[in-house]
Amino acid sequence: MKKLVIYTSFSFLLDSFDLALRGRYNDDHFHTITFRDHPQRIFDKIKSETEAGMQTADIVIGPHWLILDLQRGGLLRGHESREFDAYSDGFFDAKAGWGAMALSPVGFTYNTRLVDPKEAPSSLEGVTQPRWLGRLAVHSIIENSEGRMGLIYLTALRRLLGPAKWDELVGRLAGLRPTAYECMPDMALAISKGEKQVGFPTTLSCISYYLEVQNRPIVHRMPEDLPYLATFSPSMAVTAGGENEEIADRAFDYAMSEDWQQRVESFGGKTSPRRDVSDGKSIPEDAEYFPVMQDLQNQEVCMDMLRRKLQTEAPVR
Repeated sequence: MKKLVIYTSFSFLLDSFDLALRGRYNDDHFHTITFRDHPQRIFDKIKSETEAGMQTADIVIGPHWLILDLQRGGLLRGHESREFDAYSDGFFDAKAGWGAMALSPVGFTYNTRLVDPKEAPSSLEGVTQPRWLGRLAVHSIIENSEGRMGLIYLTALRRLLGPAKWDELVGRLAGLRPTAYECMPDMALAISKGEKQVGFPTTLSCISYYLEVQNRPIVHRMPEDLPYLATFSPSMAVTAGGENEEIADRAFDYAMSEDWQQRVESFGGKTSPRRDVSDGKSIPEDAEYFPVMQDLQNQEVCMDMLRRKLQTEAPVR
């Protein structure tokens, strides 16, 4: 019997993908085995299983930092998808074996009942001003047992802003004693409930459920003092330790196909990276995408600097 083993931190998307994949290959029967958890735990599981010589995931669906960390660890295998011709450079790596499954802008969010839109911050400098003391939430920066988006975001900002401006930003941030949340959706929910008033970083796709389905009082805003930042939300990769390469490659190709990519924007806050699907309006053409491999290589150094600077960071929720 054919099997497909999928590890993911995007549980809702996986259910839809599984149904669509079965519809595409409706003459085949295969058994899907899934493991769903926060991305850091997925990385740890794949690494430990591979080192022990055990079967691990065939494909991984997760935030792009997770995919690049797997690549850095030699845990992926190359795959030359026939669908890559429809993607711009930077949205896939055939040698490494990954591709962008969807795109989403990354900025900050605030509670519209507690913060007047006219007084809401419109920049990263604005969201780290003294008025937000005790009111600011961040996705965990120095405690990363579940995810690493806060750390990767700040690491990318050091590359984009330069050391001097970055030091000023982190200094202001440390003085605000932000409450750190390990889980980004949990952070967004807390802001929507009024436990905190503003928070960053947040992907638009992360808050879209609370915004569009639950109609909670939050909005997503892009900082005006930064390049327009977006990330792959999620990426997909094929692993070196999987045992079902044929069906894994077919599943990967389908995720990159026009048929699946036409469905991407129905999930909220997501844009297709495929040129013949996206209208190019959701994310500007000159957007900056992160993380890049340089960010993954620099994250340990930034972590050390952040630990020293954020001694006043409040306990993680």
